[in-house]
Amino acid sequence: KPAVVLCVSGPGVLHAIGGMANAQVNC
Repeated sequence: KPAVVLCVSGPGVLHAIGGMANAQVNC
């Protein structure tokens, strides 16, 4: 979860969505 927050505040929303999708697949 914290990683997703950092992603949102960093690269942007599109990257955040991709990160969340990857996280769900990995988990």
